Amino acid sequence: MKYYSIFDSTKDDSEPYPQCEEVVKISETKNAIYVLENANLFDFISCAFVSDGYVVSDRVKIILEASFKEPISFKEVTVKHRNEIYTNYHMFEVQDLSETEVDFECSIFYIGDRLRPNKDRQEDLEITSWKNYWKLKREYRNERGLGIWPDLMVLKLSSGLPPIFSMPIFAKNYVSDELALKFTSAGITGYSLLEEPRVPRLEFYK
Repeated sequence: MKYYSIFDSTKDDSEPYPQCEEVVKISETKNAIYVLENANLFDFISCAFVSDGYVVSDRVKIILEASFKEPISFKEVTVKHRNEIYTNYHMFEVQDLSETEVDFECSIFYIGDRLRPNKDRQEDLEITSWKNYWKLKREYRNERGLGIWPDLMVLKLSSGLPPIFSMPIFAKNYVSDELALKFTSAGITGYSLLEEPRVPRLEFYK
Protein backbone atom coordinates (compact mmCIF):
# COMPACT_ATOMS: atom_id res chain seq x y z
CA MET A 1 0.00 0.00 0.00
CA LYS A 2 1.20 3.51 -0.79
CA TYR A 3 1.34 6.21 1.87
CA TYR A 4 1.36 9.98 1.74
CA SER A 5 2.42 12.55 4.29
CA ILE A 6 -0.48 14.90 5.01
CA PHE A 7 -0.39 18.59 5.89
CA ASP A 8 -3.23 20.84 7.05
CA SER A 9 -2.41 23.54 4.53
CA THR A 10 -3.58 24.67 1.12
CA LYS A 11 -1.44 25.36 -1.92
CA ASP A 12 -2.84 28.88 -2.16
CA ASP A 13 -0.06 31.32 -1.18
CA SER A 14 -2.66 34.00 -0.43
CA GLU A 15 -4.15 31.88 2.39
CA PRO A 16 -2.58 32.58 5.82
CA TYR A 17 -0.85 29.71 7.56
CA PRO A 18 -1.74 28.80 10.19
CA GLN A 19 -5.34 29.95 9.94
CA CYS A 20 -6.02 29.65 13.67
CA GLU A 21 -4.74 32.43 15.95
CA GLU A 22 -5.81 31.07 19.33
CA VAL A 23 -7.10 27.92 21.03
CA VAL A 24 -9.04 28.13 24.29
CA LYS A 25 -9.53 24.97 26.33
CA ILE A 26 -13.09 24.89 27.66
CA SER A 27 -12.98 21.38 29.15
CA GLU A 28 -11.17 18.05 28.69
CA THR A 29 -13.40 17.28 25.71
CA LYS A 30 -14.13 20.71 24.26
CA ASN A 31 -12.09 23.58 22.80
CA ALA A 32 -12.78 26.89 21.10
CA ILE A 33 -10.56 28.18 18.29
CA TYR A 34 -10.37 31.63 16.76
CA VAL A 35 -9.67 31.79 13.03
CA LEU A 36 -8.00 34.79 11.40
CA GLU A 37 -10.32 37.29 9.71
CA ASN A 38 -8.50 37.01 6.37
CA ALA A 39 -8.58 33.20 6.38
CA ASN A 40 -11.20 31.01 4.74
CA LEU A 41 -12.83 28.02 6.40
CA PHE A 42 -11.92 24.62 4.98
CA ASP A 43 -12.54 21.02 6.02
CA PHE A 44 -9.08 21.07 7.63
CA ILE A 45 -8.24 24.20 9.66
CA SER A 46 -4.52 24.73 10.19
CA CYS A 47 -3.68 25.48 13.79
CA ALA A 48 -0.18 25.85 15.24
CA PHE A 49 -1.51 25.07 18.72
CA VAL A 50 -2.63 21.57 17.68
CA SER A 51 0.60 19.62 17.19
CA ASP A 52 -0.62 16.04 17.48
CA GLY A 53 -3.69 16.07 15.27
CA TYR A 54 -6.09 18.15 13.20
CA VAL A 55 -9.14 20.37 13.44
CA VAL A 56 -11.58 18.85 10.95
CA SER A 57 -15.14 19.33 9.73
CA ASP A 58 -18.09 16.96 10.04
CA ARG A 59 -17.32 15.70 6.54
CA VAL A 60 -13.81 14.59 7.49
CA LYS A 61 -15.08 13.12 10.77
CA ILE A 62 -17.54 10.90 8.91
CA ILE A 63 -14.83 9.65 6.53
CA LEU A 64 -12.42 8.91 9.39
CA GLU A 65 -15.03 7.06 11.43
CA ALA A 66 -15.84 4.87 8.42
CA SER A 67 -12.15 4.17 7.74
CA PHE A 68 -11.10 2.85 11.16
CA LYS A 69 -11.86 -0.70 12.26
CA GLU A 70 -12.16 0.39 15.89
CA PRO A 71 -14.14 3.37 17.27
CA ILE A 72 -12.15 6.62 17.42
CA SER A 73 -12.73 9.67 19.57
CA PHE A 74 -12.97 13.37 18.78
CA LYS A 75 -13.02 16.48 20.95
CA GLU A 76 -15.70 19.08 20.35
CA VAL A 77 -14.52 22.33 18.79
CA THR A 78 -16.33 25.64 18.52
CA VAL A 79 -14.90 27.72 15.66
CA LYS A 80 -15.19 31.50 15.83
CA HIS A 81 -14.63 33.31 12.55
CA ARG A 82 -15.71 36.78 11.37
CA ASN A 83 -18.24 37.15 14.19
CA GLU A 84 -19.82 33.80 13.32
CA ILE A 85 -19.78 30.64 15.43
CA TYR A 86 -19.50 27.19 13.83
CA THR A 87 -20.18 23.95 15.70
CA ASN A 88 -19.49 21.49 12.89
CA TYR A 89 -15.77 21.05 13.66
CA HIS A 90 -13.88 18.51 15.77
CA MET A 91 -10.36 17.88 17.03
CA PHE A 92 -8.84 14.55 16.02
CA GLU A 93 -5.65 13.17 17.60
CA VAL A 94 -3.46 11.12 15.28
CA GLN A 95 -2.18 7.80 16.62
CA ASP A 96 1.55 7.92 17.32
CA LEU A 97 3.34 4.65 16.55
CA SER A 98 5.68 5.17 19.46
CA GLU A 99 8.25 2.89 21.02
CA THR A 100 5.66 0.51 22.45
CA GLU A 101 4.52 -0.28 18.90
CA VAL A 102 7.93 -1.20 17.45
CA ASP A 103 9.81 -4.47 17.92
CA PHE A 104 13.35 -3.12 17.66
CA GLU A 105 14.94 -6.55 18.01
CA CYS A 106 13.32 -7.71 14.76
CA SER A 107 13.55 -4.37 12.93
CA ILE A 108 16.44 -3.35 10.65
CA PHE A 109 18.17 0.04 10.63
CA TYR A 110 21.16 1.04 8.52
CA ILE A 111 23.77 3.78 8.12
CA GLY A 112 23.55 5.90 4.98
CA ASP A 113 23.55 9.38 3.50
CA ARG A 114 22.56 12.06 6.01
CA LEU A 115 19.70 13.45 3.89
CA ARG A 116 18.82 10.81 1.29
CA PRO A 117 17.85 7.37 2.63
CA ASN A 118 18.27 5.58 -0.70
CA LYS A 119 21.84 6.77 -1.33
CA ASP A 120 25.14 5.20 -0.19
CA ARG A 121 23.72 2.52 2.07
CA GLN A 122 26.35 1.12 4.43
CA GLU A 123 26.20 -1.48 7.20
CA ASP A 124 23.19 -2.29 9.38
CA LEU A 125 23.11 -0.82 12.88
CA GLU A 126 21.48 -2.27 15.99
CA ILE A 127 18.84 0.04 17.48
CA THR A 128 17.27 -0.87 20.82
CA SER A 129 14.79 1.99 21.38
CA TRP A 130 13.76 5.40 20.03
CA LYS A 131 15.98 6.99 22.67
CA ASN A 132 18.91 4.94 21.41
CA TYR A 133 18.02 5.84 17.81
CA TRP A 134 18.02 9.60 18.42
CA LYS A 135 21.31 9.39 20.38
CA LEU A 136 23.10 7.47 17.62
CA LYS A 137 21.53 9.63 14.92
CA ARG A 138 23.01 12.78 16.49
CA GLU A 139 26.41 11.11 16.91
CA TYR A 140 26.61 9.87 13.31
CA ARG A 141 25.38 13.20 11.95
CA ASN A 142 27.75 15.37 13.98
CA GLU A 143 30.85 13.16 13.92
CA ARG A 144 30.63 11.43 10.53
CA GLY A 145 28.10 13.42 8.51
CA LEU A 146 25.93 10.32 8.06
CA GLY A 147 22.33 9.38 8.71
CA ILE A 148 20.51 6.39 10.19
CA TRP A 149 17.43 5.03 8.41
CA PRO A 150 14.93 2.20 8.92
CA ASP A 151 14.84 -0.53 6.28
CA LEU A 152 12.33 -2.78 8.04
CA MET A 153 10.14 -1.92 11.01
CA VAL A 154 8.22 -4.70 12.73
CA LEU A 155 5.18 -3.25 14.48
CA LYS A 156 3.25 -4.77 17.34
CA LEU A 157 -0.04 -4.27 15.53
CA SER A 158 -1.87 -7.46 14.62
CA SER A 159 -4.38 -5.63 12.43
CA GLY A 160 -1.88 -3.57 10.42
CA LEU A 161 -1.51 0.18 10.15
CA PRO A 162 -4.36 2.56 10.88
CA PRO A 163 -5.45 4.67 7.87
CA ILE A 164 -3.79 7.77 9.38
CA PHE A 165 -0.85 7.67 11.80
CA SER A 166 2.37 9.40 12.82
CA MET A 167 5.89 8.02 13.09
CA PRO A 168 8.30 9.72 15.51
CA ILE A 169 11.25 8.81 13.32
CA PHE A 170 10.07 11.21 10.60
CA ALA A 171 7.96 13.65 12.66
CA LYS A 172 5.19 13.47 10.07
CA ASN A 173 1.63 12.22 9.77
CA TYR A 174 0.79 9.68 7.10
CA VAL A 175 -2.39 8.59 5.32
CA SER A 176 -2.99 5.48 3.25
CA ASP A 177 -3.74 5.84 -0.44
CA GLU A 178 -7.23 4.48 0.31
CA LEU A 179 -7.97 7.28 2.78
CA ALA A 180 -6.37 9.86 0.49
CA LEU A 181 -8.70 8.73 -2.32
CA LYS A 182 -11.73 9.12 -0.02
CA PHE A 183 -10.67 12.70 0.79
CA THR A 184 -10.19 13.49 -2.91
CA SER A 185 -13.47 11.88 -3.98
CA ALA A 186 -15.41 13.80 -1.32
CA GLY A 187 -13.81 17.11 -2.33
CA ILE A 188 -12.25 17.63 1.11
CA THR A 189 -10.45 20.99 1.37
CA GLY A 190 -7.66 22.57 3.41
CA TYR A 191 -4.99 19.88 3.19
CA SER A 192 -2.19 18.75 0.90
CA LEU A 193 -0.45 15.43 0.30
CA LEU A 194 3.11 14.47 -0.54
CA GLU A 195 3.94 11.03 -1.86
CA GLU A 196 6.37 9.43 0.57
CA PRO A 197 9.19 7.20 -0.66
CA ARG A 198 10.69 7.19 2.84
CA VAL A 199 8.13 5.04 4.64
CA PRO A 200 10.14 1.88 5.43
CA ARG A 201 9.07 -1.69 4.81
CA LEU A 202 6.58 -2.66 7.49
CA GLU A 203 5.64 -6.01 8.97
CA PHE A 204 3.11 -6.82 11.67
CA TYR A 205 2.62 -9.37 14.40
CA LYS A 206 0.19 -12.08 13.36
